[in-house]
Amino acid sequence: LLAGGDLVQSFAAPDVWTTANLHHIIGKYRCLILEGAGSDVYGFLLSHDFLYKHRHNVYLIKQLIYNDISSTKIRQALCSQVMSIKYLLPTAVIDYIYEQGLY
Repeated sequence: LLAGGDLVQSFAAPDVWTTANLHHIIGKYRCLILEGAGSDVYGFLLSHDFLYKHRHNVYLIKQLIYNDISSTKIRQALCSQVMSIKYLLPTAVIDYIYEQGLY
Protein backbone atom coordinates (compact mmCIF):
# COMPACT_ATOMS: atom_id res chain seq x y z
CA LEU A 1 0.00 0.00 0.00
CA LEU A 2 1.36 3.39 -0.97
CA ALA A 3 -0.33 6.06 1.10
CA GLY A 4 -0.01 9.69 2.02
CA GLY A 5 0.11 10.83 5.59
CA ASP A 6 -3.46 12.13 5.36
CA LEU A 7 -4.79 8.69 4.44
CA VAL A 8 -2.87 7.03 7.26
CA GLN A 9 -4.27 9.50 9.77
CA SER A 10 -7.75 8.46 8.64
CA PHE A 11 -6.96 5.02 10.13
CA ALA A 12 -7.89 6.50 13.52
CA ALA A 13 -11.14 8.10 12.33
CA PRO A 14 -14.23 6.36 13.69
CA ASP A 15 -16.39 4.47 11.17
CA VAL A 16 -13.79 4.71 8.37
CA TRP A 17 -11.70 1.57 8.91
CA THR A 18 -12.44 -1.51 10.99
CA THR A 19 -9.72 -2.77 13.30
CA ALA A 20 -9.86 -6.15 11.54
CA ASN A 21 -9.28 -4.53 8.13
CA LEU A 22 -6.35 -2.48 9.42
CA HIS A 23 -4.70 -5.54 10.97
CA HIS A 24 -5.23 -7.43 7.70
CA ILE A 25 -3.88 -4.67 5.45
CA ILE A 26 -0.90 -3.63 7.56
CA GLY A 27 -0.23 -7.07 9.02
CA LYS A 28 -0.05 -8.87 5.67
CA TYR A 29 1.28 -6.19 3.35
CA ARG A 30 3.92 -3.52 3.39
CA CYS A 31 2.74 0.04 3.82
CA LEU A 32 4.82 2.85 2.32
CA ILE A 33 3.79 6.16 3.80
CA LEU A 34 4.78 9.42 2.15
CA GLU A 35 4.97 12.06 4.84
CA GLY A 36 3.34 15.24 3.63
CA ALA A 37 3.93 18.80 4.72
CA GLY A 38 2.63 19.46 8.21
CA SER A 39 1.85 15.85 9.08
CA ASP A 40 3.42 14.01 11.99
CA VAL A 41 3.14 10.48 10.67
CA TYR A 42 5.90 9.15 12.93
CA GLY A 43 4.11 10.40 16.05
CA PHE A 44 0.85 8.94 14.75
CA LEU A 45 2.50 5.55 14.19
CA LEU A 46 3.87 5.46 17.72
CA SER A 47 0.56 6.42 19.29
CA HIS A 48 -1.60 3.65 17.75
CA ASP A 49 -1.18 0.07 18.92
CA PHE A 50 -2.18 -1.63 15.67
CA LEU A 51 0.40 0.37 13.70
CA TYR A 52 3.08 -0.14 16.31
CA LYS A 53 2.34 -3.88 16.39
CA HIS A 54 2.94 -4.13 12.62
CA ARG A 55 5.76 -1.55 12.48
CA HIS A 56 7.99 -4.04 10.63
CA ASN A 57 5.63 -3.61 7.63
CA VAL A 58 5.45 0.19 7.78
CA TYR A 59 8.02 2.31 5.96
CA LEU A 60 8.03 6.07 6.33
CA ILE A 61 9.28 8.06 3.33
CA LYS A 62 10.36 11.56 4.24
CA GLN A 63 10.06 14.16 1.51
CA LEU A 64 13.18 16.19 0.88
CA ILE A 65 11.26 18.81 -1.08
CA TYR A 66 7.69 19.35 0.05
CA ASN A 67 4.89 20.04 -2.34
CA ASP A 68 1.35 20.72 -1.30
CA ILE A 69 -0.32 18.55 -3.94
CA SER A 70 -2.08 15.49 -2.57
CA SER A 71 -4.53 12.97 -3.95
CA THR A 72 -7.07 14.30 -1.47
CA LYS A 73 -6.79 17.83 -2.86
CA ILE A 74 -7.02 16.55 -6.43
CA ARG A 75 -10.19 14.56 -5.59
CA GLN A 76 -11.69 17.60 -3.90
CA ALA A 77 -10.93 19.76 -6.94
CA LEU A 78 -12.45 17.17 -9.28
CA CYS A 79 -15.60 16.78 -7.20
CA SER A 80 -16.18 20.48 -6.59
CA GLN A 81 -15.26 21.56 -10.13
CA VAL A 82 -14.26 24.91 -8.65
CA MET A 83 -10.53 24.40 -9.04
CA SER A 84 -8.71 23.24 -12.14
CA ILE A 85 -6.40 20.24 -12.03
CA LYS A 86 -4.76 21.20 -15.31
CA TYR A 87 -1.37 21.97 -13.78
CA LEU A 88 -1.49 19.29 -11.09
CA LEU A 89 -1.54 16.17 -13.26
CA PRO A 90 -0.25 15.14 -16.68
CA THR A 91 -2.79 15.63 -19.48
CA ALA A 92 -2.94 11.88 -20.14
CA VAL A 93 -3.98 11.23 -16.52
CA ILE A 94 -6.65 13.93 -16.64
CA ASP A 95 -7.98 12.50 -19.91
CA TYR A 96 -8.10 9.01 -18.38
CA ILE A 97 -10.01 10.26 -15.31
CA TYR A 98 -12.65 11.90 -17.47
CA GLU A 99 -12.84 9.08 -20.05
CA GLN A 100 -13.37 6.49 -17.31
CA GLY A 101 -15.84 8.70 -15.41
CA LEU A 102 -13.84 8.32 -12.20
CA TYR A 103 -15.11 11.59 -10.73
